[in-house]
Amino acid sequence: MKGKILVTGGAGVIGRPLVGKLLQNGAELSVIDLAERPKEWPKEVCYLQTDINQLDKDQLLKINPDYCFHLAASFERSEESPEFFQKNFYNNILLSHALLYHLQRCDCLKKIIFASSYLVYNPEDYFFKTPPKKRVNLSEVSSLSPRNLCGNAKLLHENELNFISRHSSFKAVSARIFRVYGKGSHDIISRWTRLLIAGKAIKIYGKESVFDYIYADDVAEGLIRLAESEIEGVVNLGTGKSRRVAEVLAILKEHFPEMDVEDEEHSSLYEASQACMEEFVKAVKWRPTTTLEKGIPKIIAYEKTTGLK
Repeated sequence: MKGKILVTGGAGVIGRPLVGKLLQNGAELSVIDLAERPKEWPKEVCYLQTDINQLDKDQLLKINPDYCFHLAASFERSEESPEFFQKNFYNNILLSHALLYHLQRCDCLKKIIFASSYLVYNPEDYFFKTPPKKRVNLSEVSSLSPRNLCGNAKLLHENELNFISRHSSFKAVSARIFRVYGKGSHDIISRWTRLLIAGKAIKIYGKESVFDYIYADDVAEGLIRLAESEIEGVVNLGTGKSRRVAEVLAILKEHFPEMDVEDEEHSSLYEASQACMEEFVKAVKWRPTTTLEKGIPKIIAYEKTTGLK
């Protein structure tokens, strides 16, 4: 896709492959992120290292994008801490609201593509006290009850987008993204890979749990296809084929035959979530293609390379 495109959180695990794909397509790119500008990006990328909450009222008007991919967000990878309460409010709720406030004034805007999350769904539907025997296919009409602060922020912004887009000339789509893993990420696959490369043991629990793992590059491709489609509202973005944690470990063992795994006792519930991808595939005529068998070697190669620098 071409035109003027704004990406928030563009230096992140999904943002980098997204920016790469958009550059290949000849887009005129502007990126906003708190992180430093990635060194490999060409000078043609307009990079604003700033806090969206502190944007000048005319900064986005100068960009006046045709499309906005809103990825910027803060997460905590395990249980959320009390300290995350304020960070979530500032970096997720206030930030998304501020961005939408500014974007409303951009008369070229055609569509906002928001990186939401499957965390908005009711965990009572896909959490179990015993190892799950089946996957729970979560669809866009499954019950909603965000399981944590981040999920709550995502659902709030989905609702804001749906409301404002109904009263504006632009469209909006919120992609409920499932379990992302990618290069340079803090996801569990990347963390395990780093430990294994360093010759350290990995600690696991709940290996019977089931997740819909989706490679970051596939997420980026999916978001672009959503931007180019006519779909509005909410839509799932996963693979539609969830895998057990034990399967992830088996793939890692193929690459690290001597890997040391320490099983930990736990009292947590088991997860068995999977994206229903019918609406997505119907809208874009494509589905993610990177299996764990293909994606994990890419993570290993990346981590080995960066680890040598």
